Amino acid sequence: DLIVRVGPAPSSSTVCAFLTGLADVPQVVIDDGDRWRDHLGRATRVISGHPGRVLHAVSAAAVRAVGGGEAGGASAARAAWRGRWRTASEAAGEALTPLLTGEDAAFEGGAAAAVVDAVPDGGVLFIGNSMPIRDVDAFAAPRDREIRALGLRGASGIDGNVSATLGAAAASGAPTVALIGDLTLLHDVGALITAAAPRAPVQIVVVQNRGGGIFHMLPIRDFDPPFTDHVVMPHDVEIAAVAGAARIPHRLTASIGELRAELAAGWDNGGLRVLEIPFDREENRERRRAAIEKAGAAALDRLGAG
Repeated sequence: DLIVRVGPAPSSSTVCAFLTGLADVPQVVIDDGDRWRDHLGRATRVISGHPGRVLHAVSAAAVRAVGGGEAGGASAARAAWRGRWRTASEAAGEALTPLLTGEDAAFEGGAAAAVVDAVPDGGVLFIGNSMPIRDVDAFAAPRDREIRALGLRGASGIDGNVSATLGAAAASGAPTVALIGDLTLLHDVGALITAAAPRAPVQIVVVQNRGGGIFHMLPIRDFDPPFTDHVVMPHDVEIAAVAGAARIPHRLTASIGELRAELAAGWDNGGLRVLEIPFDREENRERRRAAIEKAGAAALDRLGAG
C-alpha cells in the first residue's frame, strides 16, 4: 500500500524499473540531503530529515496509536517483524535447496553456494565483483563456521582480484577460496604468472561464461548489436591455457556436483590451483530468474499460511 524510500533513488536499473512501474502506489522519500533526490519523479511526498530519527518518530507514533506502551509495543513490533523475515527466509531457502545442490543446479547461483559451502572453518572466502558477490548474497545460505569473507573494489571494479586473493592467503596462512568471473581472472592474469607458492591451499574458482554475464541481467541486453561486442565483450581465451602458462594445476568441472567434489579434495592437495566451471549467459539468466521467483513464491505462501 505504501513504499518508503530512504535517501536518493537507487542506481540499480532493476529496482528503478520496479519503482517506476508502481505508478499507483504512494512513494514517500525520506532524505536529509540538500538536493532533490527523486530523479524517478515518483515521490508522492518528500520528507526532509534524518532517516533514522524520522522513522523512529513514526514508529513511536504508530505504537501509541494502537494503544501500546512505547517500549513494550516497539519491542513486540520488532519481534514480529524479525519473525516474519525469518519465516520468509526459511521458506525461500527450502525452495532454493534443490536448485542449488541437486542435479538441476546448473546456474551460477549453484556455484556460489558450492564455494561458500566448501570454505573450511577458519578459512578465507574471497568474493569477486560483478555477479559472484551478488550470487553469494542471494544464494549462499548461512553456515555455522568462522569464515573471513573479503572483497575488493578495484579502480575498474574487477581488476586486482587474483592478487588480492593471493595476498589474503599469504597474510592469513589460512585455506583460501576465491569465486571470480572469467574476465576478472583475465584482468589480473599477471598475478598467476608471478605467484609464489602459497603458505596454505588456495583454490580459485572461475565462472566461465565467455564475457560479462552480469550485463545479461540488465535491460541493455535487448539492444544487440552493439550489446554483445561492446558491453559483454566475449572472448575465446582458454583458462586451461592460462593456468598452464603459469604452471598452475587446472580442473574443468562439468557440473555443480563435480565442482563440490573438486573443492573438497583440493584442501588435501595443497598449493594453488584453478577450478573452472562453464555456463551459458542467457541460460543462466533464465535459471536465476526462475530460482528467485520460486523462492519469492515460497516465502509469500509461507507468510500467507502463517
